[in-house]
Amino acid sequence: MHKISGNKQNFYFPLANPSKDEDFDIKPKTTALLEEDLFEDFPNPTSTLNDFSSIERPKTPTTPEEANITKKIVTTPKKTPTASKPSVEKFRQFMKSEDTSQPTLPANKMQKLTDNLDQIVDKTPPMERPHVARKLYAETLNAFEDQGRKRKIVGDTQPSKRACVSVDQETLNQLDGSWVQTILSSFKKMYHESKPVGQKELPLLVNETHIVEVGDKGFHLAEPNNEHCISVIIEDALSGIRFGKFKTPKDQSEKKSTFFPRTWTFSNVLKMLSEATLVAQGNGRALMETKSEPFKIEVLQKAGGSVAWSVYPIWYYAPYDKTAQYLIFANPTYSSQQILLAGRDSRSKTVYELKDGSLIVDIAPSLQGCPIDRGVYITFTKAELDNS
Repeated sequence: MHKISGNKQNFYFPLANPSKDEDFDIKPKTTALLEEDLFEDFPNPTSTLNDFSSIERPKTPTTPEEANITKKIVTTPKKTPTASKPSVEKFRQFMKSEDTSQPTLPANKMQKLTDNLDQIVDKTPPMERPHVARKLYAETLNAFEDQGRKRKIVGDTQPSKRACVSVDQETLNQLDGSWVQTILSSFKKMYHESKPVGQKELPLLVNETHIVEVGDKGFHLAEPNNEHCISVIIEDALSGIRFGKFKTPKDQSEKKSTFFPRTWTFSNVLKMLSEATLVAQGNGRALMETKSEPFKIEVLQKAGGSVAWSVYPIWYYAPYDKTAQYLIFANPTYSSQQILLAGRDSRSKTVYELKDGSLIVDIAPSLQGCPIDRGVYITFTKAELDNS
């Protein structure tokens, strides 16, 4: 959001930078979004990493000058400390051999797996734990996907981005509450306990089914094959976000939902997720933003934050300012007093509580004349919401 001052009043409105329909190099239902091989530098017990016999050795120096140059060139490669090869390889083999679609493991197998994970943690130097945890986390997801839709989790060369993968809802149902989720949670804990600031986030599974297919619980991306299902109530000319209604396939009852811009495909959603940074988090959801898009998105999280069960755009977000007027829609313009009263009425609908104690409240249900029933987020201090 941008704030523009004039005539002693401020107006808040979405950034005027509508998204463009870009041809991303991402095929539907693939994970070709990111390119880094997450496992390329994993030690292999059978490799010849330290075999330098094929390297042509420099000639014996014949002069003092050549001797000095040779000293600078001939160096011994340094080994990067990491988890012991047997522990990592044992884990890999275990994940390849087990049926990850099963919700539980026999007690003896689970105990062996837990012991192996403990060995990996104990034998990994603290500085290397984020690296090892992230790669084993991704490898766990790979094993899970290999036995499902034959997808691969892939990485990214830019630290600001995360790896994303499209998964159907049936596959995610298998993951939810399963032993594989337990393993993911252990690696996630290991990663975040020692993750340096600015490092990549863990890979994210994205529920493609809920986002793109018309369902009884809603959907949020009207691609050409289901655009006709939406009856648009209002569309933001600046951001392209739409709020509309549709009929559920089961009983044809009418529901409402927020939709991504009409030019978007699922590739755009994956791209935004891969670049998004966290604004606020809590109650199984996360508010996220990117520098490239004028709107924020909300992610409903499951499986310890490993899964984006749903992703949808937020219509409006701004801090409360008692000197401002708010252009939430083309018409009307709301005064700060109207916003404050709606915030107090909607306090029970607080979505997030920030570290400084301020609250993000969805005021749409209490905002007079508001054409949408959710998705108008305003940040208030607790003092501002205190009626007294």
